[in-house]
Amino acid sequence: MKELSVLNKYFWKYRYRFILGFLFITASNYFAVMSPQVFRYVVGKLQETLPGPHPEAGAQVVKDVILSQFFAWMDQFPYGRMVLVCSIVIIILALIRGLFMFFMRQTIIVMSRHIEYDQKNEVYNHYQKLDAAFYKPIPLVI
Repeated sequence: MKELSVLNKYFWKYRYRFILGFLFITASNYFAVMSPQVFRYVVGKLQETLPGPHPEAGAQVVKDVILSQFFAWMDQFPYGRMVLVCSIVIIILALIRGLFMFFMRQTIIVMSRHIEYDQKNEVYNHYQKLDAAFYKPIPLVI
């Protein structure tokens, strides 16, 4: 990995783009995790309405503040409306995740292109500093 340490100066130069890309990665993964939790909530409510064994009371523990407030708000609706709203929310979460994923890729790819451009210029400037004898053709021996 120490061979990659030459890239550290470029990561430092483009640190704000790197940090922004990392934030987009975090946001994208956050919204990716929210959809299964909403789906689990809907399935749990369905199991409560059906006859037979019910899930344990602790199975619906949500540690996310936003989702717990959303679920508390959803408890006031009848089941049909709750399923409709949760379906729309799952679609919206997928769209938000896709948007953040697009921003993540754009940010990181643009940063990599800047690094590539800087490296190319560094090599070009080094070639410009070399003596003309460096460019003398080597005779071909047959």
